[in-house]
Amino acid sequence: MALLKVLLLLLGLGVSMNSHVSLYKRIIGGQNCNDMERLYHVRLEFDNGTHMSLCGGSLIHRQWILTAAHCWKSEPGCGATVQLAGEGLTTTSPNNSLSFGASLPPHLQCVDMKVTGFFFTITSGHEFFAEAQNTDAYFGDSGGGVVFNKKIVGVISSRGKNVAFRNPVFNMDVCDYLEWIRNTTGLNKPKIS
Repeated sequence: MALLKVLLLLLGLGVSMNSHVSLYKRIIGGQNCNDMERLYHVRLEFDNGTHMSLCGGSLIHRQWILTAAHCWKSEPGCGATVQLAGEGLTTTSPNNSLSFGASLPPHLQCVDMKVTGFFFTITSGHEFFAEAQNTDAYFGDSGGGVVFNKKIVGVISSRGKNVAFRNPVFNMDVCDYLEWIRNTTGLNKPKIS
């Protein structure tokens, strides 16, 4: 099997690195994805012998994975519904604090969320946040694709928080990077909008 090349989007520059949780997120309050959808979703696992980290990604070509930059380093409108996906922990502790001891579910989790805002920073570029009641992204979901109208429009980005359901999920808008993705991969039509 040919080695997969990883697209590095410069998400890591604007991410707070002061919390171990800020590097990994999981879908909480979602449901099992249909077995025939999101077949391009991949799990990226890194293990240096003392520490294992997880991220998600989207296979946009047989040799290219789209993910968040920090995963490699260890144009929806307001009110639109986007779908996030991840393979991680689906529960929290009784006080909604993040629970690192739970096991991973056997199924990719999908969740629909409403886009509730947009912002731009020089370090992160265009981002949008999405939220839905009793749902969240959690430990390991960063880098997973955000889908709108069956096209990848973003990747789950990280924001440090220790309690679920308090803040919306931050997502990086990949639409601004289409030319860079095409130039870097040599692909004319990647599976993103």
